[in-house]
Amino acid sequence: MDPVIVVGAGPVGLALALALARHEVPSIVLDEGAGVCPESPRTVVLGEDAAALLARLGYHRAVSDAATWDAFTVWRRRAEVLRIPLDGAPVLHLAQHRLQRGLRDAVTATPLIQLVSLTKVVELEQDRDGVSVRTTGSRDGARTWWRGSHLVGCDGARSTVRKLLKIRFPGRPAVDRHAVATVRVDLPFAGEARLHREPPWRGDREACARPLPDGLWRLDWRLPPGRPAPTEPVDPHATWPGIVTGDTLLTRVKATLTGWCGELPAYELLAAADHTAQQRLAARFRSGRCFLAGDAAHLHGALGMQNLADGLRDADNLSWRLALAWHLPRPGAPVPLRPGAPCSTATRPSGAAPSAPGCAPWTRRCRCCARCAAGSRPVAHCSPVRSASTRRCWPTVSSAPAASAAPPPTRRRPPACPAGCPCSARPAAAPRSPRTCRRPLPASRSPTCRWSPPTAPPTVCGPGSGRTSCCSWSPPAPPSGPPGTGSGPA
Repeated sequence: MDPVIVVGAGPVGLALALALARHEVPSIVLDEGAGVCPESPRTVVLGEDAAALLARLGYHRAVSDAATWDAFTVWRRRAEVLRIPLDGAPVLHLAQHRLQRGLRDAVTATPLIQLVSLTKVVELEQDRDGVSVRTTGSRDGARTWWRGSHLVGCDGARSTVRKLLKIRFPGRPAVDRHAVATVRVDLPFAGEARLHREPPWRGDREACARPLPDGLWRLDWRLPPGRPAPTEPVDPHATWPGIVTGDTLLTRVKATLTGWCGELPAYELLAAADHTAQQRLAARFRSGRCFLAGDAAHLHGALGMQNLADGLRDADNLSWRLALAWHLPRPGAPVPLRPGAPCSTATRPSGAAPSAPGCAPWTRRCRCCARCAAGSRPVAHCSPVRSASTRRCWPTVSSAPAASAAPPPTRRRPPACPAGCPCSARPAAAPRSPRTCRRPLPASRSPTCRWSPPTAPPTVCGPGSGRTSCCSWSPPAPPSGPPGTGSGPA
């Protein structure tokens, strides 16, 4: 079967390819970039479930590369109004470029994943058997066709796959705008994330600080709505002239650090950027054999930084569904079994003895069948897909042996007319079921039989007919006197 095509080599696309590889599904990752992960101020906040997912996917340095928060505080002006301790539920704050580098290292060590860089998707076709994608090289312009069983678009908010599928992406284009900077500095509230609303210094509506490893902090400033006009020479590499470049950014950094520390501490500005928070949702996440995941399917606000965390959950949820569809055989197709795998009477070769009589005929890649045959695990746990996280097979097959399976239930038929009813005198083509015998009955007929022929009913209930079980007529009683003394004719 053809591999799964993943468009986009960001954290979501790489996580999806690794999750598919855990279910023994090959994949092709098409990356428009050169495969380099430069440092940027983008970060991601991960919970316990997301950190456990990264560890299962092969990125075991997620905890060591991230900073743990002790608490989250909210300040207004000069007073603290809310404190949320995070001792029981640790939160990991991780730089996005470190996350992407760790996932790329895991992808490089996985033989089931083919990573193709400098490739742009320009055309997409799908049929009932798979998906065909045409790409062009970013350097040489070479055109290449790729064939896959399914396709998943993980190529960000400006998704090319979503545009080729003509899926609408409605929502609010600009909810909030933030200026972001990465600063190396020592703040008095080490290990705590702080959100400061209406700070006492002038020029900022809202400021936020989140700790990172190695003494780094991510600083965010909420900007006023609208795009300001540049008041100084425009930097060609900046998208927010006059705000995140030059003296304006340095003024914000100095004012914020002075307000939190009392005086301006020694600091080092490492990176700066802008971020526009959007709230969008795709009209649908699936079109035939093509799917959307991550920012290509949904966008949320910026404060919680949950876009990437939700994208990782998309990859984890979609991977086992695609694996189940990839491993199950098509209806009517022969079911190949691995060499030495146990098989049932319906699927084993002629003359071969089954080693596990209870295994279902459609178990194709079930690794637990050998343990089923040894009696260490019931046959009910056999499945064509194995969960590598729990090291067990999914219980989807009945534990009853195939030879002793109960026959499928037959459709219940309506009862026939009782024996001895006038229905026996009906034509051969007339229905015998009482469900269709709904015509009016004469007064002398019993309602037990409801069928009547289209013509006049035959004389079946009278003297000499012998039918007394279904009709209301009964023969007259014999005279009580001796023979020949009755009142009837001689």
